[in-house]
Amino acid sequence: MLNKILEARKRTAEIAQEISFLMPRIARRVLLSFFQNNEISPTQLFAILTLSEKGPCHFCELCQGLHISAPTATGIIDRLERAHFVKRLRDPSDRRAVHIVLTVKGKRIARILRLTIRKRWEMMLRQLSLKECEDYLRILRKIQGFLS
Repeated sequence: MLNKILEARKRTAEIAQEISFLMPRIARRVLLSFFQNNEISPTQLFAILTLSEKGPCHFCELCQGLHISAPTATGIIDRLERAHFVKRLRDPSDRRAVHIVLTVKGKRIARILRLTIRKRWEMMLRQLSLKECEDYLRILRKIQGFLS
């Protein structure tokens, strides 16, 4: 029994090691040209993607979603607003509260990024067998549940 536990931990460590090398390579391959072509920073893009997933949200919710401080988020939102990716709207029920919403341009860039990522992943996944794809999808959905 102890051997199985130790073997599982060893295998988990090996998988984590592989992922730690794979994720940056995937990010560079999939996202680097996107950042260069759209003159947008990774942090700005993560803010756009967060808004795309959550919809309009309070400023503090965006800070929490990105795991950044309010001053850092202010700078990011300022730059995104100047580039017309987002806009700030006052909450009519609380004048101190600010909602951050994507503009048409912001929604478009989120859609283009997701399409770019999807196409690149499809190219990579075509190299796998149907069984490997089914296993991978099952595992991804399970991991997605851990992140929710």
